[in-house]
Amino acid sequence: MVRLERDARGAYRVVTREEPPDGEGYGRWVADHFGPPAEPDPDEPPPSAALEAAARTHFGLPADAPVGDC
Repeated sequence: MVRLERDARGAYRVVTREEPPDGEGYGRWVADHFGPPAEPDPDEPPPSAALEAAARTHFGLPADAPVGDC
């Protein structure tokens, strides 16, 4: 899981990066960090396609890798 922060110029930076533990704690970590899906907040702007594409490129992910908010 990667958390990004936008600065005043609109650029993004990585604030934190977390990975689930191997083995027994994996399921609990995922449940704690990724709850059930919810409807988006109507007051929140939609995700940026450019940001998603940049994140995929930066982390070497396929172009169709899912990107979500947490």
